[in-house]
Amino acid sequence: AGKHRTNLKPIYKRTSQEACSKALNVLRTEKSVTKAVKEAMVSLETSSIVNAGTGSALNSDGAVQCDASIMDGQTMAFGAVGCMSGIPNPTQVTYEILCNCNKRHGLGLISPILLVGDGARDFAIRNGIQSISPESMISQKSLKKYYNIKEKVHSFTDITTSNENLTYSDGIQDTIGVICVDSFGHIAAAASSGGNQFKMPGRVGQSAIYGAGCWACRNSDDSGHCSVAATTSGVGEQIIRTNLAKQLCDKIQLRQDLHTALQETFMDTFLRSPTLACYERKLAGALSLMYYPSSKIGSLSWAYNTTDMIVGYQSTQDTKMHYRLSKHADAMITESPTIQGICFRM
Repeated sequence: AGKHRTNLKPIYKRTSQEACSKALNVLRTEKSVTKAVKEAMVSLETSSIVNAGTGSALNSDGAVQCDASIMDGQTMAFGAVGCMSGIPNPTQVTYEILCNCNKRHGLGLISPILLVGDGARDFAIRNGIQSISPESMISQKSLKKYYNIKEKVHSFTDITTSNENLTYSDGIQDTIGVICVDSFGHIAAAASSGGNQFKMPGRVGQSAIYGAGCWACRNSDDSGHCSVAATTSGVGEQIIRTNLAKQLCDKIQLRQDLHTALQETFMDTFLRSPTLACYERKLAGALSLMYYPSSKIGSLSWAYNTTDMIVGYQSTQDTKMHYRLSKHADAMITESPTIQGICFRM
């Protein structure tokens, strides 16, 4: 969710198609929704067209620092990195953390679910994940935007106010997210972002935070409850304060209706939240999925109050990806989100 240039629509569409294809290949060959989510995210992070991985937005020091997370709804395992540099595909690191987070160790040691900064980079290198120089992650596009914003910031006397205004005006809430579910109800979700343009060095956004950036939970009984997942995009601090991804999934389980859950969560948990009273505007987007393994019926929906939101989706039964560049009716009116979606059968 954010603000996307319409002339780049073919590139966004091709990038989304490549990510869907990667995920579907894993589903067919390895039958793992978590690995499928990882491969789709790595494809997106490698594209350099989104604000994640290489080519991400630069902080106020002109450096790339990435946040990402992944969650397995079957085991409730979670892995995340924050403020990490020099690793072009942060989701590969989150996947390794996830795979180790539920393991038991001697001497009472506990496996981490979140690693940040140099510790996250060192963990990645020890696990054979590709590392590059932090400078190699800077694209010409992000560098050009950095210098443009740096000039604007110098015209402000209050750095906090200037950062908030830039967040609202430059359409940089471009976190990427992926959800995958199989016919048995196994479900997983992930989020990845380079964060806000000109953010403070060391800042960690919602993509790295448990319950904020993504959430997934699989139905594990015969009660008729659904498997659910969500991934979020928008102003990270606002999404963290409202724990948006988990709150949305809890509401889906409660209401058993995706559209109603999205509407109530956006209005009551996000836009009207007393924890966000200090913000002039509140911006978010969310992709969510619910699926009933017993009936093989599910729904995929997205909600946002940013300028627009890009969504691509495909099942193993589809011959091609479905793509949407959805536009908000009026991006300046944030009293109600735009909500769209589809129903599907496995």
